[in-house]
Amino acid sequence: MITRKLILLICIIILIVSSSYAEDKELLDTTLKGIASDLAQLQKEIENAYIQQAGIYPYTHHLAPFPNYVKITNEKGKLRTGADYSAPILMNASKGALYKVIDKVGNWYAVALPKPKEGIESAWVSTTDVTPLISPVQTGYAKQSIIEKMYEKIMESVKKIRDKYQNNPYVSVSGFSIDIGMPPSVSVSFKFK
Repeated sequence: MITRKLILLICIIILIVSSSYAEDKELLDTTLKGIASDLAQLQKEIENAYIQQAGIYPYTHHLAPFPNYVKITNEKGKLRTGADYSAPILMNASKGALYKVIDKVGNWYAVALPKPKEGIESAWVSTTDVTPLISPVQTGYAKQSIIEKMYEKIMESVKKIRDKYQNNPYVSVSGFSIDIGMPPSVSVSFKFK
């Protein structure tokens, strides 16, 4: 009698686990198809941005202007002492603040500080916290306006992908970067759990 109950219990457990596995596999498949669809849509946006940039800079398809300024797009853009998320935060910048670009290394801009902070005259800001600008003045500068709009549209799309998978049990976006060069490029890093 105990053996029959044990066998029946084992069968029930196997059915529950099998059912749970099938549901998990279906959710995983749906997640992966969603990622593929989201990235395909992002690729179309990047291609459209390239076509628009090529129209703006028809004789320099391989070059886009290097940004002279960046505008902080987050509520608290973090200016760091080095080009790395582990570098100490020198200060928080207000949304909309403009900084002169000194250099760009990977996904980080070196920017000049308006006034030295703790004896430091420059800081690093992640490309995910800023919009690159060719000129600090937007009025009357059509090329910059178009590039800024393209950049912001691509940035919003990438942020939507990040937010969509933030609480997904299988995958999350661990980082991303956007380069407004010719052609524009986006790098999205996924972390599989």
